[in-house]
Amino acid sequence: MINAARLPLAAFALVSAFSGMGCKDKLMVHAQNAETNLHAEVPRAREAARRLTADFLPKVRASGGPISALVADGGGPALRSALVALTTPGGPMTLFSTSFVVATDREGRGIARDIANESDDRMRGMDLRTTFESVRKALVGQETLSDGELPAVGDVPSRVVLVAAVPLRNAQGEIVGSLAAGITYGTLARMIDGALRGGVGNSVFWTGIRVGERVLPSTGDRDVVARWLVPPVLIQKIPTAEAQRVASAGGEQYFHFAEGGRGWGGVVASLPALPNGQLVLFRSEASQR
Repeated sequence: MINAARLPLAAFALVSAFSGMGCKDKLMVHAQNAETNLHAEVPRAREAARRLTADFLPKVRASGGPISALVADGGGPALRSALVALTTPGGPMTLFSTSFVVATDREGRGIARDIANESDDRMRGMDLRTTFESVRKALVGQETLSDGELPAVGDVPSRVVLVAAVPLRNAQGEIVGSLAAGITYGTLARMIDGALRGGVGNSVFWTGIRVGERVLPSTGDRDVVARWLVPPVLIQKIPTAEAQRVASAGGEQYFHFAEGGRGWGGVVASLPALPNGQLVLFRSEASQR
């Protein structure tokens, strides 16, 4: 065993340097292990996203029947009450953690959404046809899923939303509007995370959905509780250009790094269940000894 007290100063510095390198090497070993362990989580995450979204459009379709007649009759308080009932506990849409359920007129303008007080309804009169492709298609008779971005309001940032929209028809079969429901990508990321937690043990684990250069939920997003926001210091480690290319091509880009005295694995991967979203996962094993 080397006795550091008997070493010359230069030699002591050399030993210290090697000791530091060993610590860094150990972190990178943990990082590589975390990266390897993420390989099993990507297919689980994709399946979770598929399950979470598979029944979304059919449920909106099933909810559209009674809403159609109310829109055809001009809306009014009865329409708002019916929309509120869709997302009231026990209602047909409560399993989907929707950000909104809204009825539009034939021009795609919001008539009412699932908020009891009309004065609180910021979607009333909003042109949703230009915001969401799925609403635009519903108004010409096609039901589909798409994503889009709701504008920022006050100190609440813009939100990327997965929207399921179906046409609403009158008794003669004419399209009179659409019914649309939205789930924010931050909420979807949290739901996918919940599906994965049971399989990662005590690991430190973060789940996000990336759209362009933005990872949701993070920073000032308000659609989930603050403790579930993906830390910016981890997001900054994503190898941007390569990850974007690989994930866009339907694959995965794995990487690892050391941060905050821990070794981390990360991945950006395609997520077929979402129109433009990519999966982002970070993992750090519980023991770093």
